[in-house]
Amino acid sequence: MRVKFWGVRGSIPVPGPDTVVYGGNTTCIEVVAGDTNMILDCGTGIRELGNYYSKLGKAVKVHIFLSHSHWDHIQGFPFFTPIYRYGNVINIYGPAHPDRTIKDLLTLQMDGAYFPARYFELAAKIIHHDIREETVEIDDVVVHSRFMNHPIYTLGYRIHHEGKIVVYTSDNEPYTAFLYDHLKDLGDAVPASEMEEFLAQCNRRMVDFVADADIVIADAMYRPDEYPRYRGWGHSSVEHAMDLAIKGNVKKLIVWHHDPNRTDADLDKMVAEAQAAAKARGSKLEICGAKEKDVLEI
Repeated sequence: MRVKFWGVRGSIPVPGPDTVVYGGNTTCIEVVAGDTNMILDCGTGIRELGNYYSKLGKAVKVHIFLSHSHWDHIQGFPFFTPIYRYGNVINIYGPAHPDRTIKDLLTLQMDGAYFPARYFELAAKIIHHDIREETVEIDDVVVHSRFMNHPIYTLGYRIHHEGKIVVYTSDNEPYTAFLYDHLKDLGDAVPASEMEEFLAQCNRRMVDFVADADIVIADAMYRPDEYPRYRGWGHSSVEHAMDLAIKGNVKKLIVWHHDPNRTDADLDKMVAEAQAAAKARGSKLEICGAKEKDVLEI
């Protein structure tokens, strides 16, 4: 498999002199496995990927896996030029809301009040797949989806091809007693021991999801000292991502969904500190920060 990063930033694009090394575009990753082209999320990074596809001068067939519908994960879709070309086939997979399909969610952001081209005017053949926790098989690629801990329906993806494994956790936060605190506030408390066991099971499922992966691309939006201020927002610290990867016996951890306020120097320091912390735990885990245009061959 080949993995290329086209957008690595969370929340909002941040172009400028302090972000040129890691990049300022929001979330988009290209995964090529054999003859299958996949895209993980449609942040602003997908615009340049679309331009690359268009320059190839041939019909595009691609499978887009959306983690969820927050803006930084879909806002580049209207600028993805292959959707405006006849003969292209775009399969889109992702978690629907209870009252809105994936097609509904993408259509809403291209309403005429917000964007000049409307969804029903797109020329490519677009096929929508509303999924939950399930397995998707595309040629010789197998993709397993699993719900993440984020404020809306959000999926992570585990991709298998020819014995290699890439896991994308998207936006995710460890399961903690924060949930139990809310249940108590609502007057619907359960015994603490039962809640603690339930949360432990949820966290074990995450470890199982990343287990033995060659690469895990994980949300690491916060430094450990920052995380307490944002507990419950649905994002991990770099320490959380490292702990998950070590427990899952992961070979390489790519931290990403970089905070828009994080400069290149900040990210260099954060990644170096995480690598030192992993080494101090006796782990051989390799930790890198995702950078736009970086390519990983697995």
